[in-house]
Amino acid sequence: MTETYPEGTNLLEETFRHLTNRSIQLILRETDEENFISAFRGSSMKLQKRLCDNLSDSFALHLINVCLNEPMPDADAIIKAQHVMFSAYHKIMASG
Repeated sequence: MTETYPEGTNLLEETFRHLTNRSIQLILRETDEENFISAFRGSSMKLQKRLCDNLSDSFALHLINVCLNEPMPDADAIIKAQHVMFSAYHKIMASG
């Protein structure tokens, strides 16, 4: 099975692969729901699993519902959302 996400939207892959779960949780707290969902949907299944491992069960269920029932955001929206998550990453690393 091949992954399907818009080309050029896997901006988080390399950086997030090296983060601790604690760092990911801090970034998730700094990212609003809309941006998180858009960034998530443009990520690989491997990163999506890693992110889901750091979500509450109730939010993970909500996320599944959104992914199943709402259209995929366009690539520009995903890239913008992933940049928002990078900003949260830089903020946390700078304070840290």
